[in-house]
Amino acid sequence: MKNKYLIIALFPLFMISCNHNGAQNYLNKGTIYQNSGQLELALKMYSKAIEINKNIVEAYFYRGYIYQTQNNFNLAIINYTDAIKIDSMYPEIFRFRGYSYKKLFKYDLAIQDFNTAIRINPKSKDAYGHRGDIYFLRKKFDLAIRDYSSIIYLDSTLVDAFRVRAESYLNQNKLELAIKDYTRIIKLSPEDYTSYNNRGWCFFNLNKYDLAISDFNKTIEMKPNDLEGYFGRGNCYIKKGNKKLAIIDLKKDADLGGKNGSEYLKKHYNIVYPVSR
Repeated sequence: MKNKYLIIALFPLFMISCNHNGAQNYLNKGTIYQNSGQLELALKMYSKAIEINKNIVEAYFYRGYIYQTQNNFNLAIINYTDAIKIDSMYPEIFRFRGYSYKKLFKYDLAIQDFNTAIRINPKSKDAYGHRGDIYFLRKKFDLAIRDYSSIIYLDSTLVDAFRVRAESYLNQNKLELAIKDYTRIIKLSPEDYTSYNNRGWCFFNLNKYDLAISDFNKTIEMKPNDLEGYFGRGNCYIKKGNKKLAIIDLKKDADLGGKNGSEYLKKHYNIVYPVSR
């Protein structure tokens, strides 16, 4: 899954723990450089702060964060680990280290860190989200649903949480529950044509073809050059026995480059119709 939960902007997570004025000054300079995008200078300042005070947790954390944004996850983990050795009660350090482990596909270690982050801060939506993503990838959909549900409990306006929970329900063939989540997404984001399309397929698989056609109509209305709506609606017309409308939609799918439309025309109506390139 994509990284939907990681907070990108730097923010002050810690009370300044440094008692050395020199280290404090370098730390302050580092945050200024970091916030202005001068990351190499920021790294130098944080390293200077650490030289003066090896117990300055913020410098390790911010340095780790920079390495993480540069996709240098191994160095990020080293710095987060050093920060944790100094102070193990900040959930954000575990969450960010867990994210780095996740990017390196070290899922067991990532889950351990997300577990700790959640134990320290049960309201950590990002930790639930990343852990849920790993469970989803591992096809542990009940656990994924539990985590996405925790996010929704904390904030019922997060479209992505409903989306990935709906995908989890689909993988369990729990179509009615998936429909509820897609309906919620549509209420929160009425222009989300993919949710209309996905809900349409749920209705289709429940043999509710008129409801499916209504959703595919919305998909086509919002995205007239997207082939998915035409193919979905064409399938509904096949099921309803409306050959004329089915052929129109399947040809439109093929005109937009869809192989399925061409294949279904041949399969159901013995019509040879080339796919547009």
